[in-house]
Amino acid sequence: MAATAELTAPARPARAPFVRADRPRARRKLWLWIAFPALAAGAAWGATRVAPLLRPAEQPIEPRAIPIGVSALGRLAPQGEVIKVAPVSGADGGRVDRLLVDVGNWVQAGQVVAILDPYRRREAAVQKAQAEVGVARAKLAQVRAGPKIEEVEAKQALINRWGAEVRAAERDLGRSSQLLKRSAGSRQDLDDDTLKYEQSRDSLDQAKADLAALKAIRPADIKVAEAELVQAEAGLALARADLEAAEVRSPKKGQVLRIHVWPGERVGDQGILEIGDTDVMHAVAEVYEQDVGKVKVGQSAKIRVPTLGADLTGQVVRKDLVVSRKVVFSNDPVADIDARVVEVRIKLNTDDSRKVAGLSNARCEVVVDVGGPGQ
Repeated sequence: MAATAELTAPARPARAPFVRADRPRARRKLWLWIAFPALAAGAAWGATRVAPLLRPAEQPIEPRAIPIGVSALGRLAPQGEVIKVAPVSGADGGRVDRLLVDVGNWVQAGQVVAILDPYRRREAAVQKAQAEVGVARAKLAQVRAGPKIEEVEAKQALINRWGAEVRAAERDLGRSSQLLKRSAGSRQDLDDDTLKYEQSRDSLDQAKADLAALKAIRPADIKVAEAELVQAEAGLALARADLEAAEVRSPKKGQVLRIHVWPGERVGDQGILEIGDTDVMHAVAEVYEQDVGKVKVGQSAKIRVPTLGADLTGQVVRKDLVVSRKVVFSNDPVADIDARVVEVRIKLNTDDSRKVAGLSNARCEVVVDVGGPGQ
C-alpha cells in the first residue's frame, strides 16, 4: 500500500536552478554600483593632491601691454577734398559746347576745362565792344590834337580872299569919295561902295573868327570825349566778364577724377567734373564724439583699405570743429546709423599715397594711436 501511495502521489515541482544561482550575482552588481562612485571620487581627490607635487613649478605670467587706440571707419580723399567744377553761376550754366579735359588729366589753377554754348555769341559782343573803344579813343585823340591842317589852310585861304576883297572895296570907296567931292561922282555910287566895303570887312572878320574857333581846344570837348571813352571801356569789361562766364576754369591744381556732363548736355547740380590733388592722399576718419577728445594732431595712425587688403600708415593733421552724422557705415545690421561723429583727417605717407591715388572715396578702417605724442 505504501508503495502504491508513493507511486500515485503527485511529484513536487522542482525549483528553477537559476533562482539560487542569480541571487549572489545581483548582490555583487549592487555593491559595485555603490562602490564605483566612491572610488571615482577618491581617485579624483587623490589626483588633485598629488598632481601639484608632480608638476614642475610654473613661471609667473607677466601682464601684456595692450595698445591704446581709437578705432573708426572712414574714407580715402585727396588733399583738400574733391572739388566739383561748375560754371560761375546757375544762370550762366547752359549746355557744354566743348570739353577740354578727360579723366586722369592734370589741370592747373585757372586752366579752362570746358566751354559753354553762349561762348560764340559773347565772343562777338567782345569784338564789338573793342571796336567801340577804338572809336572813342580816336575821337579823344582828335579833340586833343585840334583841327586838321587842311581845314586850317582852307580857313586861312578864305581869310586871304576876304582881305583882298576888303582892300579892293576900300579903294573903290576912296575913289567914290574923291569924285563926290569934285562933283564928278554921284551919292549913290558912294553909298554902294561903302556897303560893299562893310560887307567884305564883316566877311573877313567872320573868317578870322572861324579860324580861331577851329584852332581852339575847349576843355569841355576833351571831357566829353574822355567820358565817351570810359563808357566804351566799361562796355568792353562787361562783355569780357560775360565771355569769361562761358569759360569753366579749374579753381585749383588737381587731377580729373570724374566727368558728369559731356558736350551737348546741360549742367546740373553735380557740376561738370570733379578734381582732386591725388599727389597727397588723406584718410578721413569718422571718430565718435566721445572718443574725439583723445585724438590729437600729430598722432600716428594705421589705415586698412579692404579694397587693397593692405595696411597703410599716416599722421593726424586736422580735426573738424563740427559734430555731424555718420557717412560711412559698417556691414553690421545693428550698427547705430544715427551716431554723432567728428571728421579727423590723416595724411598718408608718401609711398602709401601712391598706392591709393586712384581710390578716392574708398572705405577704410582707421586706428589712431592715442597713446602717442600729439600737439
